[in-house]
Amino acid sequence: MIALSPVRRPSETHSTNGDKPLQRRAFVATLGAAALAAGSGAAAPQKAAPVAAAPEPRFVALAEAATRAGGPAKACLRVCFERLSAKETNFAECARLASDLVAGAQTLAALAATGAPFAAGFAKTIADIAIACRKECEKFPDVAVFKACGAAAAMLAEECGKVTF
Repeated sequence: MIALSPVRRPSETHSTNGDKPLQRRAFVATLGAAALAAGSGAAAPQKAAPVAAAPEPRFVALAEAATRAGGPAKACLRVCFERLSAKETNFAECARLASDLVAGAQTLAALAATGAPFAAGFAKTIADIAIACRKECEKFPDVAVFKACGAAAAMLAEECGKVTF
């Protein structure tokens, strides 16, 4: 379907005398000048944003482990996609779990690095994903990428297990 732009009458885009620029440009320029004038005035002093406290040591280790697990999981996912594109459907579950691990590890790293209160609870979920991913990677022991992903997933699951509520 072809989308047609609406027909504009000269009175909609130009001023009545013909030598002035588009009214829209004048409006935007006026609006910009008003915003600049309003922004340069003496506004009430703003409070500084509160500085986040440093995360607990258990969360620092968890953030590092989650970050380290992300790389091998991404490599695993890439290989899974290559295998799936070659019609090797037995890599579908591995791809799903590697994808979950990549997304979960990134999220866990962010939560743990900021000391978020939900990091410990989320770590339990990521441990379950990591264990499932490790088990799936063990089905392909001859491929180095899957071995590395399985080892990274096991390391992440172990670190997640250390975090308590």
